Amino acid sequence: MMKTIFYTLAIFISIAGSAQDTNKEPAVHVVGEDISTPGYVLNDVLIRGDNSEYLKNYRTTRYFLRRVYAYSQLASAMLNEYQDSLAHMSSKRAKRKYLNQANKELKEEFGEEIKNMSITRGVYLNKLIFRETGLTTYDIIKDYRGGSKAFFLQSLCRLNGQNLRVTYSPEGEDFVMERVIKEIEAGKIKTLPRKAVTQKGKHVQKNNTKKNRRKNKRKRSDVAAR
Repeated sequence: MMKTIFYTLAIFISIAGSAQDTNKEPAVHVVGEDISTPGYVLNDVLIRGDNSEYLKNYRTTRYFLRRVYAYSQLASAMLNEYQDSLAHMSSKRAKRKYLNQANKELKEEFGEEIKNMSITRGVYLNKLIFRETGLTTYDIIKDYRGGSKAFFLQSLCRLNGQNLRVTYSPEGEDFVMERVIKEIEAGKIKTLPRKAVTQKGKHVQKNNTKKNRRKNKRKRSDVAAR
C-alpha cells in the first residue's frame, strides 16, 4: 500500500505510516457540555454565519487543542532554544554538528508519538508551533533536514491534499482557535499534560514553566494596576 507522510511535526524523521482508518481522526461528538457553564463562558464575539456552526467549530477546536497544547508548548520551547543557539554560531561545521544533535534529541522526545498522531491533530499542532516560533513545518524540515528533504516531503504532502507551509491567522480563519488558546492561557480550559521524557526535554520544559509563570505574574500585576 502506498505510504502517507503525516502532516505533523516532521522535523526530524520522514514519518511513513500506513494509510489505514486507524490513522484517521474519528468524528468528534462533544455532548453533555454546556458551552456557557463556568470556565467556558463565551464573551460577545462577532459570529459570521450560523451560530450552531460556530459552536460546533468551537467545541471541536477545544477538543483538539486540549490534547495537543502541552505537546506544542514543549516542542516550540525546544525549537526556540535551538534557534537561539544557532543564531550565535558562525561556523558552518559547528552549526551542522549542533543540528545533528538537535535532530537526535527531537526524535527521541517526539518520534514515537508522531508516528501515531492523526493528520487532524497534526494540523492543530503545526499551527500552534507556528504561533509560538514563527516557523512552518517546511521551514523546520529545511533547517534540520535540508532543503531537498523539505521539498520532497512537501511534494508528497501536496499529493495527499496537505501542506507543510501552513501558517496561523488569529484574526482570520483561525480566530476560533485563537479564542480557545486565550481561554487556555487564562486558565479557563484545562489541557492534558505532557511530561518530557528526555533530559533535554525536561530541562527545556522546566525553564519554559518558569518563564510562563513570570509572564503570567506580570500580566496579573498589569491587570491589578489598571
